[in-house]
Amino acid sequence: TLLNYRTAVRVAEETLRNQGVGISLELAAEARHESAGDRGSLQALVQEQRRREVAFLAIFERDGTVLAHTNPRLVGTRIEDAAFLAVRETGRLVGRMETLETREEVFELSVPFHVPPTGPGGTVDVRQPRFRILRLALHTAPARQIVYQAQAQVLFVGVLVLVLLGLSAWQIRTLRRYLALQAESARQER
Repeated sequence: TLLNYRTAVRVAEETLRNQGVGISLELAAEARHESAGDRGSLQALVQEQRRREVAFLAIFERDGTVLAHTNPRLVGTRIEDAAFLAVRETGRLVGRMETLETREEVFELSVPFHVPPTGPGGTVDVRQPRFRILRLALHTAPARQIVYQAQAQVLFVGVLVLVLLGLSAWQIRTLRRYLALQAESARQER
């Protein structure tokens, strides 16, 4: 049961990671198709996203500047946290569970976002960095359901073990009493 629980936790996280990678690939393909490389078109692309499973979506320049965000008030601000820096330095995705300021638990995935930045006239600006960084936060409720079911199994098995231990203790106590009475009866007979 404990192994099942640990597996459920890994499966839930992998499910969220795969879902996030799929969304990020779709978004990058859509951005390339629409030639959305500048700040305005990236913000329009982010604002068009209406997915139930996404808590927020943001695209960062490599210096940490927010180019596009589902909350437009955050555009132009800067961010530099451990996940952002790891993606910027290694070019590999980073996924982790986070708690937002709203106290909601989300799975935050930061990935390289390969959409060429455009220069004047819509041409690709080769002087710009090779990738930007996309961060999306996914609601964890569907994946957490798997973990909750595994926790319920652990709880059920734990209660069952305690009941069996209690019954075993009662059985041993009854057997000892029986043996003591039998010994007392034999002594009285003698």
